[in-house]
Amino acid sequence: MISEQEMDMEVGIGGTVANVLVNIENNAPLFTLDLLPDGLLKDYVNFAYPLTEAPMQYHMAVALIIAATLLERNIYLEEGATTYYPNLYILVIGASGITRKSTALNMVYKFLSRIKPELLLGTTMSQEGLLEAFRSNNCKLVVYDELRHLMDNEAKSYGAGLISFFTSVWDNPPMHRVEIKSLQGDQKTILDPTLNIIAASTPDWLKVSENDIRGGFLGRFLPMHSCNETRILAIRPPANEVVKNELLRRFAALGHIKNQYTWQEEAIGPFTKYYKESREEFNRIRNSANIQPFWSRKDTHVRKLAMIFDACSAVPTYHITVKNIEYAIRFMDEVTKFYQLMLDRMTFSRTEEIEQDFLDELNRHGDGVHHSKLMRDLHLNKQEMVTVVESLLEKELIESYAVKTTRKPRTIYKLKRID
Repeated sequence: MISEQEMDMEVGIGGTVANVLVNIENNAPLFTLDLLPDGLLKDYVNFAYPLTEAPMQYHMAVALIIAATLLERNIYLEEGATTYYPNLYILVIGASGITRKSTALNMVYKFLSRIKPELLLGTTMSQEGLLEAFRSNNCKLVVYDELRHLMDNEAKSYGAGLISFFTSVWDNPPMHRVEIKSLQGDQKTILDPTLNIIAASTPDWLKVSENDIRGGFLGRFLPMHSCNETRILAIRPPANEVVKNELLRRFAALGHIKNQYTWQEEAIGPFTKYYKESREEFNRIRNSANIQPFWSRKDTHVRKLAMIFDACSAVPTYHITVKNIEYAIRFMDEVTKFYQLMLDRMTFSRTEEIEQDFLDELNRHGDGVHHSKLMRDLHLNKQEMVTVVESLLEKELIESYAVKTTRKPRTIYKLKRID
């Protein structure tokens, strides 16, 4: 078992930008083992953590992604017109080398290659190859030991469109179609795509473009971080093969679970309270435009985590219970704190700064702001105003409407709120 001293280890984020490193390390939330309920996930962390120098939260991330992948679409929660599945996108962040991100992520291969290797997807791919892989098995996991490899692949002609694909299938649509001229008919379509991603990155990802943030791709990830640790394992201890084999058996058993989840009556109240408070808090956030793609999916992540926590317990209930929803909310709260810290320290271009100032002004005036007043207060010329309005309307971050006056209609802008 892990000692209390190890559980209370200092965590944060390492990197090359000094002010980012210091500020986040000093204020970052702690991903401690008590965020996980008793069961398979916690048992995996207890097994894996002593074997590497990697931080505990990296092993927590690996446990979650293995479980989510093996559950495929076999457990789900239906609410209204929406069906929720337990797939996850997770990003582990830390300084290069010393935090041993790859060491932790390699455990994914050691476990899944023994249980169901066909779920693993290569990292260098084209959209055509991706579609073919999903047709052979509609559930996949992709592991990026460096997130930049995905960005590099996307920048090449054969990899163009991958990020758009990954963004679209996070919601587990019943069908996904890609218009590629080289493919014919049903070759362009995959049914029930289910994708899980775990990726590692240094803090340089904080320099991603504003479009990456507001476009929604990174908003689908759960970020988990660590600073440089003091643990040094010059000689790693051998794995306990008995424990490892038992974990393999228990993870494999997840693939045999097939159940629809339903809400326990007592859990509806706590979740409804969380949902309402989350929406109210969003409307008070300064950088709401940047965090909206993440914030609008918080409640979905809570549902996913609650199902995974239950399925990995000793005796699954197949209900969203008070216990597993409370654990899911606590876990998501820590992720959210860190996501907000990262956004607070991002720097954008002049155009992006103008857009943020525009959104901040609308946030201060909830009932809408007139076109001319915005130009005057933000000191924008006509071309700058046209550019920022067109960009924010296209991103669906604002809405506009005309108000009739005695002379001519006045255009009013408002923030587009989360429903």
